[in-house]
Amino acid sequence: MKKLRYIAGCSLLLFACSQQNTEILTGDDLLTIRNTKVPAEEYSGWIASNAAPLTKEQVLGDLTYRLTRVPADLLALRETGKGASPEALAEAKTHYTDLVYFRLEIIANSHNGELLKKDLQSPQEYNRRVSYAAFGVQNDLSMKIGKDSLACAVCQFERSFDVAPIATFMLAFDADEKIANDNSLTVVFNDQLFNNGIIRFYWNAGELNAYPSLEGTNK
Repeated sequence: MKKLRYIAGCSLLLFACSQQNTEILTGDDLLTIRNTKVPAEEYSGWIASNAAPLTKEQVLGDLTYRLTRVPADLLALRETGKGASPEALAEAKTHYTDLVYFRLEIIANSHNGELLKKDLQSPQEYNRRVSYAAFGVQNDLSMKIGKDSLACAVCQFERSFDVAPIATFMLAFDADEKIANDNSLTVVFNDQLFNNGIIRFYWNAGELNAYPSLEGTNK
């Protein structure tokens, strides 16, 4: 059974863009980024500062749905720590390359407190939302790559309670990272948390590959 190893802590390293991604990268831009190697102590900061190509957003009413690609290199770094040897980093990376990882955030733009309490009609509705976020969201996520449609393999809900009006889900789909990086890809979410229906996040071929290698590993 596939598991999300160490991925919950990845939200501490990955700060998604705060506005909708409108950046268009040329082929030369992508090639430059792909050929860049960044040392471990700088890698998470690089990803945080250059996450626009890896992030897609959809805004529906008061809610922003943000999906951000989480590279295997970033997860390997989280697992081993910045002081790990190149061999340890390379080994850790093999734990993540057979899945494609994303971070899904649902953000209320004009609501304070726990997102799941937004516009509640009854206590029963809150209980339904909690149950759905914890156990049901995974069933309403899929990824289309080529002619294949893949179910969400694993999903972790990171509950914020009353800290912030945001719900975060760490996702993984059963696809080889290199294949996903070089193909057009759509993640589909049928939102039954706030009943906003089908939401699609689309990347052109090569866009998901807009991140550098971690020094000591290969892409």
